Amino acid sequence: MALVDKMERSASVVACESTLAIAINETVLRLSNPNICLKLYRNLATMLSERLRAHDARYRGLLTKFNSLKNT
Repeated sequence: MALVDKMERSASVVACESTLAIAINETVLRLSNPNICLKLYRNLATMLSERLRAHDARYRGLLTKFNSLKNT
């Protein structure tokens, strides 16, 4: 997410076994294949959209429950 909003990282990770990883920053993305950049941003947008829809559904469910309790 830090790539998108330019804020500090909000999570860390620890590998449980030997792992090869790469650090991706904005410069790496700008200089890389545009198709890779597009795919990364599309995947991030999909993930954020799914999470937003799930939270919205949960909020509506809680609101419905609250209103039914309030009206009894």
